[in-house]
Amino acid sequence: MDALAHQLIERIAMISIARSSLALSEWEGFTVIVGTVIVFISVIVMLRAFLQWGWHDAQKRSQNPALVLLLLLLAFPLGLLFWLRFRPRVSSSNDGTAGAFDLQKFRIQ
Repeated sequence: MDALAHQLIERIAMISIARSSLALSEWEGFTVIVGTVIVFISVIVMLRAFLQWGWHDAQKRSQNPALVLLLLLLAFPLGLLFWLRFRPRVSSSNDGTAGAFDLQKFRIQ
């Protein structure tokens, strides 16, 4: 019985030593939490910027902004690449200003 108790005490001591060597100090745990929060906030800010840009870009191109937002949000980042590749030209506005720059208008014949 005494040998069994001695082995149990040794195992408990080994487990506590292993836990203390694997555990993060308070400062390391704090920096991990702060780093995670910074990355999370950065991702949220960038996603909001992409969605806001997509909304205005779709309006500028006379497309449904809600569908573009769904494309950007649900298929990110491939949705962003798809929209950049296949988006229509800028439609001309009602005040007579030109839309997208078209080199064909300026070619010498």
